[in-house]
Amino acid sequence: ADASRAFDGYEAGGADADAAAESGATYKYSIYWEAAPPEEKLQACGVSWSATGSTLCVAYGRKDAAGWCDGVGALCAWNLFAPTFDRKKPTHCLEHASPLQCVACHPLRPSVVAAGSFGGEIVVWDLSEDEPLLAATRADDYFHREPITAVRWAYESLDAAEPQLVSVSGDGKVLWWSLAAVDRETQSLPYPARGMRLRLDARGAK
Repeated sequence: ADASRAFDGYEAGGADADAAAESGATYKYSIYWEAAPPEEKLQACGVSWSATGSTLCVAYGRKDAAGWCDGVGALCAWNLFAPTFDRKKPTHCLEHASPLQCVACHPLRPSVVAAGSFGGEIVVWDLSEDEPLLAATRADDYFHREPITAVRWAYESLDAAEPQLVSVSGDGKVLWWSLAAVDRETQSLPYPARGMRLRLDARGAK
């Protein structure tokens, strides 16, 4: 019941107009960030629809980055139903000091979106606010020290009222974050609610 309804009544098509036509879907347009800094060579590394299905959020980072990367990233969001919608210009564009590798919209709060960075930080924004930064983590021994590979909102239990943010990084760490723990003065997530590490045994099994 909390999932995005962005694709209700939509039949999936191909990646371009020709494939869409062959499948019977209707191709409308391509969305892209026209003003992206060309020197950064940013790529769309992740996409997520808001809970209402009206806004498409895109994490811009570097899929080809390895080792040390001092480039920047950005979260861009297009409100497809806004009167000012422009497929080349995002409704919101929030730059980050490190490339953003993944993104996940909150399943209950349409304006809240989280992203994970190449530098190992988790960032959460509320796009309805003038100052949208809601919370952020830092790279730390107890947090992520490798690029974030995925972020998802998930419920800790069947009777939980609010979902937590789950993040996974290249070092095998899986961490759960609760927005209830946000320090409002520093806008930081000071600690994860819990965590675990995925390891391979001698046979390569997890």
